[in-house]
Amino acid sequence: MSFDLSSIDALTATQEDGVEVHIVHPATGEDTGIVIRVAGPDSQRRRVVQKRVTDQRLKRRRNKPLTSDELEDEALRVAAGATISWAGVRDNGVDLEFSTDAAIALYRKHRWVYEQVEADGNDRAAFLKS
Repeated sequence: MSFDLSSIDALTATQEDGVEVHIVHPATGEDTGIVIRVAGPDSQRRRVVQKRVTDQRLKRRRNKPLTSDELEDEALRVAAGATISWAGVRDNGVDLEFSTDAAIALYRKHRWVYEQVEADGNDRAAFLKS
């Protein structure tokens, strides 16, 4: 038996549209009301950001090892670049307007939000659900 790859051609298109990640409280698992839309791992959006980050690394770090802080910063920039939009994000009583820079700051400050966005955003199966 062989598998026809075209049977999941919709995967790429749905990854461009993104998936809604419903952020849950890290301790209680309760819905926080925060919804973050993120593009999938094979999306053009994520791939462009990943390539830009890699190109910057190659230009900047010839023959020098990366630090863990630099690697973390790169991962946050890729996640933020793959983030399409959000709703319900408040910090210190202020509604946060979405931007890539705001996403980097959010993911850096609230690592548990970043982890949920990355987990769901990298789950190809989530993009195949009807």
